[in-house]
Amino acid sequence: MMYKTSPLPRRHEYKMKKCYVKFTHVIAVVSLAVSLITLFSVSTYDSDFLASDTVRTESISSIQTNPSCQFLPEDDAPLPIILMSLGRSGSSVTWDTMSRLTGGANIAYEITGGNRTKSSNFFNNINPSVGSDWAIERLCRIQKSMMLKDTTFGIVGFQWKPYVKTFDHKYSIGALERIAKHRNPHIRVIVLTRNPIDRLISNQRHQGHVNTDEVPHHCKIGDEKCIQKHKLHSKNIVLTTGHELLSRIGGALAHDEYIREKLSNIGVKHLQVSYEALFHKDTADEWMKIFNFLKRGPAQNLTMEMVREKFSMASTTSRKHKDTISNYDEVKHTFQGTKFYYLLHSG
Repeated sequence: MMYKTSPLPRRHEYKMKKCYVKFTHVIAVVSLAVSLITLFSVSTYDSDFLASDTVRTESISSIQTNPSCQFLPEDDAPLPIILMSLGRSGSSVTWDTMSRLTGGANIAYEITGGNRTKSSNFFNNINPSVGSDWAIERLCRIQKSMMLKDTTFGIVGFQWKPYVKTFDHKYSIGALERIAKHRNPHIRVIVLTRNPIDRLISNQRHQGHVNTDEVPHHCKIGDEKCIQKHKLHSKNIVLTTGHELLSRIGGALAHDEYIREKLSNIGVKHLQVSYEALFHKDTADEWMKIFNFLKRGPAQNLTMEMVREKFSMASTTSRKHKDTISNYDEVKHTFQGTKFYYLLHSG
């Protein structure tokens, strides 16, 4: 069964147009390439784009404001997207699947820092001459660079971890204000949330194994060795209980609400989706919400079977907290009678 997609970008119709249109497009691409090379060197940008969080954080301070960096029109290029989520929320697999369902697969890197310290370093080291333009400038560069690599991309962009302290930074607020006012293209922001209990479990599973092969961040479909490593470390998880656990869960939910309110108050065009609705439901409604928001991709008649066909990363978590949490009974007792009890899943 074929699903109905939103209209594809006009670049896919070029082959049916007259030769002079093709020629004009070629000239535009050549001009784009010259501009990129002249302004900030494609090779330099590639090394920055693929670098570690630390390098990417440092590199933003060297970007100079570039009024000549103009986005390509929405109909002719990939949409510039920012994916906001905290760690262990499933952002990598979500972006990967979004990109595959809208065009060519690509990666959205975390450029604002993967933890609170790196995030603080990122915003504190932004060159004042760039200031609040850092997000628009980065998105423009990514769009143009990626368009040169592959014209089939439907979306491109970066990930932003919205820690409260740095989300209130003047260059964060300023960037959001620029994003809210930007037109042609509109900058879309997708906010991804996840059950805070599952985030706690995932963080504990990876604790002490960051940047090691013991527990890789993700497993490719069919990589049984990697999947078994995850399953091994997914057992015997012990969570804190009592007031401490309730405080952490309450804080996580309050954080999600704070980010939503901040974006709304600034006027940023955004959509909130949840990991659970994307990956644990039998219907693809949450995915179609995304594509309706983007106005690109399969916004109708999409099924989870079609979505799963695009997965490149394997599921490594159990939906049943009882199978994962060793002190499940104590955790359950902590949640009983509270407004957080619905977050605990025994089956």
